[in-house]
Amino acid sequence: MRVLLLFTTLLAASPQAFAEEASRPQTTDGHAYTLNSHEFRLGLWTFEYGILDVAEIGTAPILLALKVKNAFTKIRLHEKGPLALAVSAGYLNLNTADFQVRTKDEDGNVQSEPNLDLFSLYGALNGSWRDGHSVYSAALIYAQSGVIGSAGDAADFEGALIGTTGSLELRYEHALTPSFALELGAHVALLQVADVDVSARQPLGTEDPPRATLEIFGAAQADLAENRNANASASILWNYGSFNLKLGLMYGYVKIPLTGMFAPGKKRTLPLIDLYWRF
Repeated sequence: MRVLLLFTTLLAASPQAFAEEASRPQTTDGHAYTLNSHEFRLGLWTFEYGILDVAEIGTAPILLALKVKNAFTKIRLHEKGPLALAVSAGYLNLNTADFQVRTKDEDGNVQSEPNLDLFSLYGALNGSWRDGHSVYSAALIYAQSGVIGSAGDAADFEGALIGTTGSLELRYEHALTPSFALELGAHVALLQVADVDVSARQPLGTEDPPRATLEIFGAAQADLAENRNANASASILWNYGSFNLKLGLMYGYVKIPLTGMFAPGKKRTLPLIDLYWRF
């Protein structure tokens, strides 16, 4: 009986309170909305802070623990009536020098130490439209990700591999009660291009220094539009006070966090879970 009473209390609310709670989505993810000024969001995947009523910044602490520098921001440019518009951007960076990846010979002497910079930069235009207890959102995302650097003894290999993507992210959220909401999402790649620019040096002969060195240069571009990556998801959102929980499923290609890129591989069915506090 007590459990039934508690469940009823969580779901029950006056129509006016329900309208106020449903006037904005339960999460700012994928929407044009931002945290309030001086509001925190501390969660399983991200830490975020509202520096203004129209701007927020954040980072993914799990990536920081893995020595992947990252940050993101969102600025709401317009909100009037049911329409809201925002721009968002983010970056992540990983340098192999932070992990001291070295190649050694049989005597333990360091032969080479790769110096590779893995990076990703993205920018997005977000739009949201409120209609009663529903919120429709879309985001156009442009991203560049790649690897720049050198590897091998005396920089035997140098170059850059840059991937450029454009993608569309759609999201629909409907508040079922003040505490529960249904969220549907989809993400599809619209543009996928890869650029490669490399150079390599190969010493000829066994002398030290070598009598001659063979140098190879190359550049190429590939349109990957045929490999149209996409995914779809369905989730349930639940909030109780400042606590929020999201559970769902995703099917398709996996999107890499803080980028507009999809991870290589096959289509997968994966669980979605997120929990965070807003205060």
